Amino acid sequence: MARLAGVLYLVESLLSVFGQLFVAGRLVVRGDAAATAGNILANEASFRSAIAASSDARRAAPAAVALSPTLPP
Repeated sequence: MARLAGVLYLVESLLSVFGQLFVAGRLVVRGDAAATAGNILANEASFRSAIAASSDARRAAPAAVALSPTLPP
């Protein structure tokens, strides 16, 4: 179970890096909020996937499953 949690954590980390660097880098225009908003509206699916990829809930679930046998009831 711990290996599965480790693999899922690694996948989540890679997705988070993708969302933060690649997608955000394409959408955010430094110093121009209107252009950034236009990019987000034009690429809404990419923006939503970046948010989902960096979600902390996806990181906490595998850790909770891996640690559940050791946690007190």
